[in-house]
Order: sequence, then structure tokens, then C-alpha cells
Amino acid sequence: MNIASRDSETADDSSHIPEFLVDDNSLVGAVEILITINDGITLGAICKKLGKDKETIGSALEALKEKYVHGIELIELNDGFYFRTHPRYNALLGELKRPTKKLSVSLLQTLGVIALKQPITKSQIESYRRVDVGYALKSLLELELINVGHLDAPGKPLAYSTTDDFLKLFGLKSPYDIPVKL
Repeated sequence: MNIASRDSETADDSSHIPEFLVDDNSLVGAVEILITINDGITLGAICKKLGKDKETIGSALEALKEKYVHGIELIELNDGFYFRTHPRYNALLGELKRPTKKLSVSLLQTLGVIALKQPITKSQIESYRRVDVGYALKSLLELELINVGHLDAPGKPLAYSTTDDFLKLFGLKSPYDIPVKL
């Protein structure tokens, strides 16, 4: 699917756009800078800031994807665009890109339940795991791999879901990209 066809926001207010953005190389550079300084910027926001249509910006994003094929790559995550280190260099970077705390089997199991069933309450997680998950939830919150909110249900129970850091760590574009084998 074409990048430009996924976002419904359109370009507007191009009166503040510098004249140098008329050639393709300058446009690609401007998109590159916007992604760098606005981690997770959407296609619509790029179009609005640069006063260009989705097709034009989509072409610039495709050019960036082709440009970054070595150490850095352009990824899309939850409708936002990010630069990250190419996964083949993860071993070289070692602990620099990993959480400060190693994920134990218990943390991974709890994280897996949350990822597959989110949003989910602590008692629901415990019914799947059959153990107390208080420590695991605290640890995953500290690592910023999950966040906590409230369900829209009687009593407004706390509910856990994964964060963008979780998606980045596991190389996923969205929570719906989690591979499930049943």
C-alpha cells in the first residue's frame, strides 16, 4: 500500500513554506528533518507543515526509505514515522539500545499477555498467568514497556497496555502486528 493513501489529513496553509522546497531533494531533506526533530510525526502533520499533498510527501518518504538501507532505517509505527538503528546492528550496539534491566521469563510472559489482550486488568493477567503479577507490572512500568489507564467499566479498574517503546523494542508497527500462533 502506498504511504500517501493511508492518512486522511490534507495539506493546507502553504503560505509559510520556503521557496527552496520546490525541488525533490530539498523536499526529501525537509521531511527528513521533520522526522528527526518530531519523532513519530504523522503523514498528515508533515503535509500540513510543508504545505504539500499526500502523494508528494509519500514520494519523499519512499525516497527516504530507499536512502536509509544501511545503518539507519525509516520505520512507521502507529501512523508516525521514526528513524532507528537497523536491526542487523543490534549486536554491535549491545546494551546501548536495550532496557537497563534484562527481561526475565516472568516479565516476558506478563508482557506477552498484555500485548495480546490489551487493555487488560491485573486480575485478568493473573487469571492467565496463575501467579501474582504485581512485581512484573511494576518492573514493566519502570521500563516504560507498558502504561496504565482506566477501563470504561463500573469502578473504572486499572488497565494495562503496551507502549511505543514496546513496539520499537520488538520491531512492530502497531499492536495488531503481533504474530499470534494458536
